[in-house]
Amino acid sequence: MTSGPVATVLPFNPSILGPTAPITTSFVVNWTGISGGGSPIISFDIFYQFNGGAWARWQSFPANTTSARFPFPQLGLGDGGYGFEAIATNANGQREPQTFIADAVILVDLAGAIQPGVYLPKILGHENSVVADSAGITQK
Repeated sequence: MTSGPVATVLPFNPSILGPTAPITTSFVVNWTGISGGGSPIISFDIFYQFNGGAWARWQSFPANTTSARFPFPQLGLGDGGYGFEAIATNANGQREPQTFIADAVILVDLAGAIQPGVYLPKILGHENSVVADSAGITQK
């Protein structure tokens, strides 16, 4: 049993949003949580990081919401790498600590400019690297 709530952003499928995607103004972020501590989750805070920059809180969602569209153009963002981290809070006020490490990553390449095998240097604060190729994003 965990001592407090735990949340995670689920992997993106597909992991690259390209110019032929049916919707190019947003993408869906999905997350899940485990209450822990004997108290139900009451909220999820979803954080994002763009191209290895600073982490920002996107939104806080009630416990019954585990999916939402991320409208990156409305946030003044465009092509690049996005990392997401979910943080849960339970009814006892226990809040999962933020790690500043992406649970899941997606690459937005609407310009079709990223070539197979392009190395994206430590894009999301990982100790590993992220490589974009025709198969998607691979963490090494």
